[in-house]
Amino acid sequence: MPILSLPSQPVDPFYRPAVYRYGAAVFAIALEVAIRLVLGPSTGYGLEIEAGLIATAFAAWYGGTGPGLLAAFASAGATVYWTMLSGRGAEEAAAAALGLVVGALLLVVLLAAYERRLRQASTQIVNARQRTDRALVGEANAKLAQARAEEARDRLGAERAQLDQQLKASQERMQVAQVSARFCLFDWQHGTESIVVGGAAEPVMGSGAELLQSLESLLEKVHPEDRWEVRQKFIAAGSRGLPIDLEFRVVWPDGSTHWVAAKGSTLLEAGQPPRTIGIFQDITEKKATEQVLIRTEKLAAAGRLAAAVAHEINNPLAAAMNLLYIVREDPSLSRAGREYATLAEQELSRLGHISKQALGFYRESSHPVPVRVPELLDEVVDLYSRNMPAGITVERQYGPEVETRAVKGEIRQVFSNLLSNAVQAVGEQGTIRISARSHQMADRTGMVAVIEDNGPGIPPENLGQIFEPFFTTKPDLGTGLGLWLAKELTEKHGGSITVESHNEPDRHGTRFTVFLPAAAQSTAEASGAG
Repeated sequence: MPILSLPSQPVDPFYRPAVYRYGAAVFAIALEVAIRLVLGPSTGYGLEIEAGLIATAFAAWYGGTGPGLLAAFASAGATVYWTMLSGRGAEEAAAAALGLVVGALLLVVLLAAYERRLRQASTQIVNARQRTDRALVGEANAKLAQARAEEARDRLGAERAQLDQQLKASQERMQVAQVSARFCLFDWQHGTESIVVGGAAEPVMGSGAELLQSLESLLEKVHPEDRWEVRQKFIAAGSRGLPIDLEFRVVWPDGSTHWVAAKGSTLLEAGQPPRTIGIFQDITEKKATEQVLIRTEKLAAAGRLAAAVAHEINNPLAAAMNLLYIVREDPSLSRAGREYATLAEQELSRLGHISKQALGFYRESSHPVPVRVPELLDEVVDLYSRNMPAGITVERQYGPEVETRAVKGEIRQVFSNLLSNAVQAVGEQGTIRISARSHQMADRTGMVAVIEDNGPGIPPENLGQIFEPFFTTKPDLGTGLGLWLAKELTEKHGGSITVESHNEPDRHGTRFTVFLPAAAQSTAEASGAG
C-alpha cells in the first residue's frame, strides 16, 4: 500500500482561464450594445451610464480587474458613440463617458477589494483544509507505517521462531551424535589457558565440563603414565601451532580407566592469541576391539605353531608308544615297572590325541561317556604326586555320586592344568585342597570341582586377563595357554570356570571352581560333530 500525499500548493477556487474571463467581458459589452440597440437613442443619459456600469460590473465580477477595465473603457467608448449618435454635443458625450469611466473604476476597485478579501478568506479556508487533510494523511500514513511495522515484526518473529526451531533441532541432532559417537568439542584459548567444552563431557571424561576449564584440570584426569605425552603435545600445539592427534587414558571418578582420542587444529589469528579447536572422543570400545583382534591373531599364530609342532612330533611319538608297548610286555619287568609303563603309555596316548586334534586328523568320540569326577581327579593327583615337592600337602574331599557325562581326556586336561598352576603357586611348601560335589543350579544340575591353593594369590589387576591366551605371570615356567585351554574345554561342555584370589599378607590364595552340567554331552556332541 503506497504512502498518501497532498498537493504542495492550495487550489485557487477563483481561478478561471483568461479566454473565459475576457470572453465574459466581450459578452457583457455585446449584451450592453444589444440593450442600447433595443432601447434606442431616446433612453436618456442616465440609462446609458447604468448599462455600462452593469456590463463593467459583470465583467469585473466574472473575469476580474482586467476584463472589468476592458468592459469599462469599451462601455465609455460606446457611450460617447451613442451620445453623439443621439444628437447631443461633444461635451455631453465626454461628460457621460467620464462619469461612466469613474463609476466603472470605482466599481472595479470595490469588486477587486472584495475579491481580494474573498481570495484571502478562501486561501485561509483552503490552507486550513490542507492542514487538516495533511494531518489526516499523516495519521493515515502513521497507521500504515505502524501496520507495516507490525507486519514486519510478525514476519521477523515467525522467522526467528523458525530459526530457533531449526537451531534446537540442530542442537538435538548434535547431542544425539555426541552421545552416539561419544565425543565432545573443545576450544582451547592459549592466551587465557581456558578450555571451553561443547556438549556432554561425562560420556568421554566421566565428569562434567566444569572440571575441564584449563589444561591443568584436563591433565589431572589423564592417567599418570600418559600425562607427560599429553602435556608435550598440547604445549607443542600452543607454541608451534602443530595439530593435536594422540590417544591417551583418563581415570574416571569411579577409578575405571578409559581411552580418549584427541584431535585438533591450531588457528593462528593476527593480533590474537592462538586457539586450538578439536574433539575428545571415547575410543575404549575401539581399543577393546583392537585387543580382541590381537588376541585372535595370537590364537591363529598359536594354531599354526601347534599344527607345525604336532606334525613334527607325530612320528617320534608313535615310535615311543611302540617302545613302551614292548617294554610293558617284557616278562622280566616288575609289576611296578609295568604300571609305570602303562601310565606313560596312557599319557603318550593323550599327547598323541592332542597332536591329532591340532592337525585336524582326529576328534574325540562324539559320544561322551560317564565320568566319575573323583576318580579322574585322583588320576591327575597321582600323576603329579611323583614329582611334587615333599612340602606340599594335598587334601581331598569328595561328595557321593559325583558324576557327569563328558569327553574324559578333555576334562582330565582341565583338571591337570588347574592342578599344575596350584603346584607352581605354592612352590616348595603349601596346601592344595581338592573337592568335588553334586550341584543344583536354577535351571540345571551337574557337579562342581574346586581346586584351591594357599599360594601368594593373583594381583587384582591380573584377574581379568588370566584366561586370555599367552598371558602369564611366570614367563620362565609357562606359555600362557593353560588356563585359556581349560576355559575353552569347560565351555565346550556347556560348563563354566571362575576364579577367586586374594593376595593380602593375612589372606592369600587362589580358588578355581569348575561347573560341569549333567547334560554336558549335548554340547560336547555338537562340538565334536562339527
